[in-house]
Amino acid sequence: FFGVDGAIYGWNLATGIQIKDFVCFADSCQILSIAGNKACDTAVVACSDNTIKEFSGEKLKYATLATNISISKILLSADEKHVYAGCSNGNVRIYKWPLSQHHGKYTEFTAHQSPINNMCITPDERYLITSADDSTVFTFGINQHLQIRKNSSQDDQRWIINPNLVMVTKDYINTQQQKIINVKKKLSETKSEA
Repeated sequence: FFGVDGAIYGWNLATGIQIKDFVCFADSCQILSIAGNKACDTAVVACSDNTIKEFSGEKLKYATLATNISISKILLSADEKHVYAGCSNGNVRIYKWPLSQHHGKYTEFTAHQSPINNMCITPDERYLITSADDSTVFTFGINQHLQIRKNSSQDDQRWIINPNLVMVTKDYINTQQQKIINVKKKLSETKSEA
């Protein structure tokens, strides 16, 4: 758990007891998102100062600047080899974990047209699901890497993710169907008046 003051506290959810040796501070910034490893001794943190920080216990092990964007969501893969980061520009970054060993190297993928506001990995670890402020939800297949195709019009570091599915609510579909019915009705009335 974390607070707006930059403090990070570890809790054992099975017992409800705070893990006393995992209290650290991301000084001078607000924490936007956090993910920790299974042992609960290392965490990766997205901060409001556009940095991504790796903490081990109470110590800052590594920090890197997320150039020209902020990271709004962080997820650590179950195998603890990758960090998925949802960005303010709608892209997804995949960092190699731990950041301190891989010097913050990442691959960036084009995804949404607005900031990513949530991400999750399905329990079977086959899909990454992202949602954004533009009200879109994408589901991406995960193998060793996301299922991707290269975008030949951009440099080698940029890719386009092919969404397998775009989900919308039933209410949205019903609203759109009602709009179509209304337009058809108006068109019919206009034709009969002419």
